[in-house]
Amino acid sequence: VLLDLEGRYTFPFGVTAALGVNNLTDEYPDATPTALNGATGSVGFSSYSPYGFNGRFFYGRLSYSF
Repeated sequence: VLLDLEGRYTFPFGVTAALGVNNLTDEYPDATPTALNGATGSVGFSSYSPYGFNGRFFYGRLSYSF
């Protein structure tokens, strides 16, 4: 189960600020078995995972609507 969280505040004149985190619980897909990992062993996770393999991600956003 993945959990994303975002908080935002709209200031006057159409300015909105947001802070958030994707994958709050820092989940990772199942690791690729060693036999399928290629000759170098550099691929730790499948590229077919329904979610990313970078773990938790924090972000900030500032937007303006006119």
